[in-house]
Amino acid sequence: MPNIENTPSLVHLRAMSGYKIVVAALFGAAIWLIRLLIRERSPKLDFPVMGSASDSEFSQAVLKGFEKANSPFIIPANPQLVILPMSMYMESKAHPAADVSAETNERFMGHWTRVQNTEIYSAIRQDLSKNLNIVLPLIQDETKYAFKELNIQSEWTSVNINSAMLRMIALISGRVFVGSPLSRSEEWLDASINYTRALSKVQDDYLGLGPVLSNIAAPFLSSYIPDAHKTATRVGEDQMIVSAAMAILDLASRPQYIGELREEVETVVAEEGEQNEDGNIYLGKAAFAKMKKLDSFIKESQRFNSLAFVTPAYKLLSNATFSNGIKLPKGTRITFPHQGLASENNLEAGNAGPDVFDGFRYARLRELPGLESKHQAASTGLNQIQMCPRSKDNLTFGHGPHACPGRFFAIYEVKNLLVELLLHFDFRLAGTGDDRGQEAIRPANVAHKISNMPNPGAILEVRVRRA
Repeated sequence: MPNIENTPSLVHLRAMSGYKIVVAALFGAAIWLIRLLIRERSPKLDFPVMGSASDSEFSQAVLKGFEKANSPFIIPANPQLVILPMSMYMESKAHPAADVSAETNERFMGHWTRVQNTEIYSAIRQDLSKNLNIVLPLIQDETKYAFKELNIQSEWTSVNINSAMLRMIALISGRVFVGSPLSRSEEWLDASINYTRALSKVQDDYLGLGPVLSNIAAPFLSSYIPDAHKTATRVGEDQMIVSAAMAILDLASRPQYIGELREEVETVVAEEGEQNEDGNIYLGKAAFAKMKKLDSFIKESQRFNSLAFVTPAYKLLSNATFSNGIKLPKGTRITFPHQGLASENNLEAGNAGPDVFDGFRYARLRELPGLESKHQAASTGLNQIQMCPRSKDNLTFGHGPHACPGRFFAIYEVKNLLVELLLHFDFRLAGTGDDRGQEAIRPANVAHKISNMPNPGAILEVRVRRA
């Protein structure tokens, strides 16, 4: 007969069984974490490192690396980035191992946020971009409505430029993508605006956790993003908000450009404007194409205030060897020195040097033979690299098959905002008084790691235009 005293009780058996289960679970979790760490750790590379991981931003590191040599260097961002020389630009973009969607998907937690949506990209590329003449009246109508919401009077009204752009871009884009009256509902606008803020916060939190914890935390962090707005179009709207705010701040701080831009806009409106049944004047694509100075000013604002110090990154899905002998392992994130390109602008057509904001820089370049249709705000880089090798300055929207599909729509939105502002309102930076025609101190941009944003506290003073 077995010794009853030495026989484990049911409680003991359950405890032992539970213990084994816990040990097995912990062991399995440890193996999973180790595999995850091995898979996600940035490859070790024998390239010079510019800057430090503790740097708050990498603009000078990118510039230093760009100026030192025509060879790769590393920016210790999170994740680590390998900055390649521009001589490798076209080859690397066409390399079968390079995938921009993999990098974007990972950075924005695409598995959880659904930011990567090929159907939306396809719709923007094939439907929206090819039918801009149809949606332009909607953009213009909603731009007028957005300004009415600001309730600008005959006396100066203070407006936070970032907050205003968040709501105005949400209204305009919503009118095109979901239509009125839904686009004007507070529930939609609240979710749309909060998406922009939530995605930025979630991305920062995600990247700040490191390769292991970030993957564990991703499903929980993504819950802060409203489900109804987890789309690629909202990521594009973020760029429009920043571009519009930058351009308006550049114009308000350099009022010497206002008169000439107003004259151009008014001339085009008189020549090309069409009155609709509502009594408002609307402009088509041909009209906007004539506003070369306005287009130039927007493009110069993009050059002078790069939204990112590097171009959109690609992730290598396999080992890659390039024609110059450079070998990069799987998992490397490659990009190019956008900050450096902006500092290497050409001096053709009597343009100022790269350190000077020259609002009509590109309008003058387009007067040169063979460049009449080049150097536009929505252009990508290849044509300019081929036509004017020393002016590789427009990679804001990328290039090739992965160039931003909504760039034309984005530029039309920014142009419409500036046209409405120039035609119907006086504006100035807060605190500048009535010193018209004199440059004002522009609120400094706020840089963070590889990104550059307009100052969140920038205030514009606006009133109904006086004769």
